[in-house]
Amino acid sequence: MTLDYLSSYSVAIRNVSQIDYRGFKVTSTTAPSSGIVAMGILKTLNTYDNFFAPDNVNVSTHRMDEAIPFGYGERANLGDPSFVKGMGQYQEDMLKQSTIDAIRGKISDFHTLNVSAYDPP
Repeated sequence: MTLDYLSSYSVAIRNVSQIDYRGFKVTSTTAPSSGIVAMGILKTLNTYDNFFAPDNVNVSTHRMDEAIPFGYGERANLGDPSFVKGMGQYQEDMLKQSTIDAIRGKISDFHTLNVSAYDPP
């Protein structure tokens, strides 16, 4: 890193993303950070009623453990929007209800999946 590099440095101003999660508004950063990944996981978990109620802590933990690898599978395709085209649309698609429903449809309360199942299409 040189003084010339630092003198020409500029901050990239990026949009934030928001979701509703159980009555709360969650705001996070977008790519190149992984905030969008966490929000996708939360949106998947939001599809379950009585999440982490006293009588279903074990199954809720399992569901969370299954939702996380789907989010990180999607993360594998994220990049810095300054250098990777299509990141805005990809991130929008990550939070679309159709994407969340597809992920939720793959989660079983009775078993985990093969690692390859967590990769995005």
